[in-house]
Amino acid sequence: MKLSLPSGFPWVLAFLPLAVLAEERSFQGKGVTASMFSEASTIAPGQTFTVALTLRHEPGFHTYWKNPGTVGMPTQIAWKLPLGFKAGELEWQSPERSKMFKYDVYGYEGNTTLLVKIQAPEILPEGPVSLRAKTSWMACNDSSCNPGYHTFELTLSTGEKTIWDSKAKKLVGQARANIPQPLPKLRAKVEPKGNKMRILVEGDAIAGLQPGPDLHFFSSLNHYKVDARQKIRLSKRGLHVILTKTDYAPDKIDRVEGVLRFPAKQAGSKGPSYVLIQAKVD
Repeated sequence: MKLSLPSGFPWVLAFLPLAVLAEERSFQGKGVTASMFSEASTIAPGQTFTVALTLRHEPGFHTYWKNPGTVGMPTQIAWKLPLGFKAGELEWQSPERSKMFKYDVYGYEGNTTLLVKIQAPEILPEGPVSLRAKTSWMACNDSSCNPGYHTFELTLSTGEKTIWDSKAKKLVGQARANIPQPLPKLRAKVEPKGNKMRILVEGDAIAGLQPGPDLHFFSSLNHYKVDARQKIRLSKRGLHVILTKTDYAPDKIDRVEGVLRFPAKQAGSKGPSYVLIQAKVD
């Protein structure tokens, strides 16, 4: 039985083609090139638009997801915005498993683009506005880890009508398609037991899965050990995942959130696909 997913479901590819934009701001760090751009060159009052941070990794290097695992540091952005502007949360693309020395970690190799929505106020100042983004990341390979820091400044015009950069808007759309979303009709139940958290995922899509190393659950919360061989199995009831709490996990955990990676080559996919899983603890 093939995995049945709704039409338009974003199949996640390992790498996205990334064009160089005229308004892109770039910084060369150790092991990674960081760049930032806006999908809008001119913004109108009240407009919501997206700013993208792209990390291009040199071979052998990786940076970290929002939950890096036992070691590592997630990429962060601290904004300094004009009066009335508001920045949303960092939106993360699907993670990969990687290695930092002997440790299993969650992060990115190749290229990744992280997104932030910016809300402009209803009353804008005359003339251009500047958005300052103090970014930090950790780029690691087999022999070293290198913290990176850079403050990007994007200057945007203001006007009565928003003017979009077509190339930048296309890249933002490609990146957004690789941000995991919930899959309708998938249900997750969570049961704590000692230092374990047992997750059961049910639904028609689960019935079509085949066991394999690509089947993996990435916890968004840094409460669990990142194991090279995760305790995950399929049964007639659904998909069972057992997570082991770390020594620093809180005593009471009220929810589970993460990304479930489906294996490649199911339902005609060219690569693995990723689904957001969220559930309250029973």
